[in-house]
Amino acid sequence: MFARAFGPFFTIVPSIVAVRATTQMPVLLHEFASDPMWQWVLGAVLLMWGSVIIAFHQYWRSLAAILVSLLGWFLAIRGLLILAIPNVYNSAGNALEHNAVPLVRAIFAGVALVGLYLTYVGWIAKPKPQDLRMPRVIKHPDLRRAEILDRASALFVQRGYDNVSLNDLIADAGVSKGAFYHWFPSKDELITALAERSARDQFAAIEGATAQCRGNALDRLNALLQAGFDVKMRMGTPEHLAAMVSLLRPENAHLYGRIVAVSEDLVRPLLARVISDGVQEGVLHTFDPEGVADMILGLSARVNANVAQIVDATDESAREHAIDVLTSRLKLHGLAVDRILELPDGSLTVLDRAQVEIMVAALPCNY
Repeated sequence: MFARAFGPFFTIVPSIVAVRATTQMPVLLHEFASDPMWQWVLGAVLLMWGSVIIAFHQYWRSLAAILVSLLGWFLAIRGLLILAIPNVYNSAGNALEHNAVPLVRAIFAGVALVGLYLTYVGWIAKPKPQDLRMPRVIKHPDLRRAEILDRASALFVQRGYDNVSLNDLIADAGVSKGAFYHWFPSKDELITALAERSARDQFAAIEGATAQCRGNALDRLNALLQAGFDVKMRMGTPEHLAAMVSLLRPENAHLYGRIVAVSEDLVRPLLARVISDGVQEGVLHTFDPEGVADMILGLSARVNANVAQIVDATDESAREHAIDVLTSRLKLHGLAVDRILELPDGSLTVLDRAQVEIMVAALPCNY
């Protein structure tokens, strides 16, 4: 682009200057030296255009690119000198005016040749194949990190957590190992980051559903619990649960605990606040709303063993029985919280068998 613009200009103008150096140059230099306004204007214009070229043309990969870059520095330095030390510049001009017209012609003829070459590169020469490649796009770090998480999530769903190595993640992300480790020092750190992002998205939906509920505190509590299931369905949790099922095993208890804690830390304050509101309204009864919130979250996190039993089932009958056990366990948890809050049995919303089947539908079978 710069070669196409500056090539013709630096071909035509220096050529004319070289031809008319004897007749017009002395007059122009005299007028320039006698009126300071021209010094300010010319210096500012040269400095501005030189700065523009330097800022937008930071390339040194070819002769044309080098010439354009040097041209930018030449204009900027020349403009700065005219503004800063005009007397020195004028003295040099006077010397050229009286003694070195041939040198002036030679200099401007050289600049004209450079302009002619840039004109050829910009308007006539065909670009090389490597010049036709799309320029490398530098993305914001947060955007790049989000893309890595998206690709990692898709890879886990496609292959399963155990079948994806750290090298697989790096290769699929298309970044260097150094860049990957900068964001995610380990596979566990990446999983935790995925859990944090998912938990934030889920919590936003849960918080919104709770705020939109216009009923009493029990209604808001049930809206919160129902929204937790609904948002999991929208975000593809069954598929992600299937991909990460190995994290439910005892040997991965530490990582599982980190993942659960991420979600609990977000939901706990909201859950405790709704229960506390229910106590003030007289709908719920407890002396420790935060403790009940902890209990609800703890009971929810403890069903990992029941989910693992579904995966370990050796036949269809055993799988159906494991789903029944999980459904019953969730019902028991709901009844326990009902009685702690002095509510009639069945007041709290829990997943029924149909919802449990949907949640575990994508889990692998071992038969």
